[in-house]
Formats: sequence, structure tokens, C-alpha cells
Amino acid sequence: MMRNHSAHALTALLVALLLATACTKNSPSAPGTPGATTKANVSITSVSVAAEALSTGGYTYRVTVKVRESAGVAATLSALDLTFMRDATTLASSHIDRPISDTSNVVAANATVDSREITTTDDDLTHAAANKVIAKITFADGAASTSSATASADIATPPAAHFTLSGTVSDESSARPIAGGTVQVLDGPDAGKSAATEGGGGYSIPGLSGGSFIVRATASGYASREQMVTIARDSTLDLKLRPNAAPPPPPPPASCSYSVSPAESGSDYRGASLTATISRTSGSCSWQASSNVSWITFSNPSGNGNATLSYSIAPNPTFDTRLGNVTVSWTGGSAQIRITQGHVPDFQCTLNVSTGPQDFNNVPSAGGQLSVSTSIASIPPGTTFCSTGTTVSSNVPWMTGGGSAAGSQPGSFTFTVAPNPSPGTARSGQIVATGGGKTASVSVTQR
Repeated sequence: MMRNHSAHALTALLVALLLATACTKNSPSAPGTPGATTKANVSITSVSVAAEALSTGGYTYRVTVKVRESAGVAATLSALDLTFMRDATTLASSHIDRPISDTSNVVAANATVDSREITTTDDDLTHAAANKVIAKITFADGAASTSSATASADIATPPAAHFTLSGTVSDESSARPIAGGTVQVLDGPDAGKSAATEGGGGYSIPGLSGGSFIVRATASGYASREQMVTIARDSTLDLKLRPNAAPPPPPPPASCSYSVSPAESGSDYRGASLTATISRTSGSCSWQASSNVSWITFSNPSGNGNATLSYSIAPNPTFDTRLGNVTVSWTGGSAQIRITQGHVPDFQCTLNVSTGPQDFNNVPSAGGQLSVSTSIASIPPGTTFCSTGTTVSSNVPWMTGGGSAAGSQPGSFTFTVAPNPSPGTARSGQIVATGGGKTASVSVTQR
């Protein structure tokens, strides 16, 4: 019986060894052993982007993406997708096949490469500049495994573009080009810029800011002409001038005649009450005053003989300069007063600083606390330019405190004045507030 038990034990041992050997030969490779499959791992390490405002309108973006393979397996970059956004709004997008080069799109194992510089243009004039770009790279390795990686970058606001206004000045009746004339910008940030017309009547004024403004065309022998123009890209404006009419014949000796002065007047956007002097130079007849616009009104629109004409210009609620005429007419003649009224300023910000109940000019030598409050007002109300926040600080080390207020909100601030190390010897400093492009200060004197 003992022999049979030993034989059975030996047989069981041999079977176990054979099964262990078979399992070892047929089991799949463990991770990290030869034969295991490793996939490429490509990531975007940086996104470089530059924006440029175009003189033709819109924006151009130039993007370079740096990618790295970190798993030790070469990868082929099949595509690069770029999405340009303004906050949560998508403005433009690009899809680029073979983003590294036209001949090779492979990232070597454990290597870092740059994509080509990808240029994308957004020519929609209603779009603001993008402030973010999202880059997505699609890649594959030899195992036919396709994956992607994504990264984003902020886009700095590009400087404002400048534009060129050009065109031709010609005779209104004959269409003949007028050489030697002048086209000048009358208002806005580029007021005073001008250009002469060349032999073909053409002119060109470069370096203009976008927006609306008035231009005036003048030439010898022609009545000047003014016209409003709005530009958001390089623009063309052709102007036609009317030849001066021949002077009227002198009136008969017994006719009635008046002179009116001044010949030109006006006001800023707030309006004004103005007067003109009417003087009879010959004859005897009455006169009447009228205007070609509704915003000029009269208190005494008619009379006979010498008089002072009183008229009012209503406030201009728009952002455009406006023109009008006052006409004084009589039997056999008339005279005009040219009226120009300025437009509402693009913006005005007022920064106000108010002091607390403490005596800022006689702070005790032992020190103490001072309080100030700030507010920002804007014209016209609600101007976002003024909502840049307010910062209040001290310009001396012995007075600490202050802080900031967001947007155009009022702010209240407290400052602590340290004890004067030399009591009886006055020292001075300032509390300085900045906001809305303005600076205001309050003087402090400690005894």
C-alpha cells in the first residue's frame, strides 16, 4: 500500500510540472515584457499666436503649435484644427492637413517639433478680435491607432488698424478732374490731415482711424463741399464740386439792401443762444429770418430796418457734427449765416474724491485714521470706457491703506496715519485716486 501511495504522489507531481510549463509557454506577454504593444503619446506643449488688425477690415491670426511624443513611438500628425473665439462665441476656424510640412508629418519617438505657421483670416467686419484659440492635433501611429490632443492659448488684443481714404475730385457739371484742390479731415482724432489732388484729380489720405468724420473738398473757382464719411477699412470717396456762379449784377440804386454779420457762427453740442447784427445799407424794406433745419429757432424772425436777430441752437444729441443755415431775406436780396454745431464727445469721464469728517490739513502728531470716497461719472451716461475701476493709494510710507473699486462703482477707503516721529514738525503727503483715465488727489498734513 505504501508503494501505491508513493507512485500516485510522483504521478501528481509530474502532471503539475507539465501543466505549469504549458501555462508558461502559452500565456500572453506581461506588461513591460517584449511583445507588448505601446501606443504613441502626442501632446501639445505650447500654442503661439499673434493677431493683426487689417487695413481692409477684419483680423489675421498666425498660429504655431509645438507638439511632443513621449511614449517612444513615432506618430504621424494627420490634421490640425484651430478654433478662434471671443469669450464663448466662435468667430473663425481652420482645418489643416499635414500641419508639419508638405513632405513629412512624422513626430519621431520622444521628439518635439513645431507645426508650420498657420495663417487664418476673419474678414467679417462685424466681429471683434478673438481673445482665445483652441488647437486640436489628430495623430496616428504604426498600430493604426488614431488619437487627438487639445490645448488653448489667450490672444493679445492687436493694435488698432489705420486706413486710407482715397478718391477723385471732379467738376460737377463736366466731370472733369480737378487738380490742385485739397481734401481735408475736419473733425475727429485725425482732424487737420489733408491731401492735395494730383493731375487726374485723385487724392489719398493714409493713416486714418476708423469711425465717422467730416471731410471738406476745396479748389480755386469752386464752392467747397463737406461730406460725412464712415470707414472701417480702406475706403473710396469721390467728391464733385460746383463751379462758382458768376457774381450777381449790382442792385438798382433805389433797391433795398441789408448786411448781416457775423457770416459764420455755431456752438458745441450743448447748444447756445446767439445773435446777429442786421444793418440796412440802402432803401427801405422789411426783412425775414428763416432756417433750413429744425434745431435753429428765432425769437424775432422779422423786422424793418436795423436790428439784432436773436436765435437759439438746440442741444445736439448725436455723435455727428451738424450744419445749418440762417437766411435773412428781403425784397431783392438775402444773406446767410453758416451754423456749425459740434457733436457729443465720444466720452468724458469725471473722477470725484470726497474726504471724510476728519481734518486732513491738521492730522494730530499721534496719528489716526482718514476716510475718503470716490465716484466716476461719464458723459454720455453709461460710457463703458469710464468703467475701468478705481485705485486709491498713498504717496508716502507713513500713510497706509486704500484699495480699489470695480468698474464705475463708488468706493470707500480708509487710511492709517502713523505717529509723527518729529512732533511739531509738519509733514505732508497725498492720497491719490486713479480711474476712468483720470487722476485726483487729496493733500494730507500732519502736525
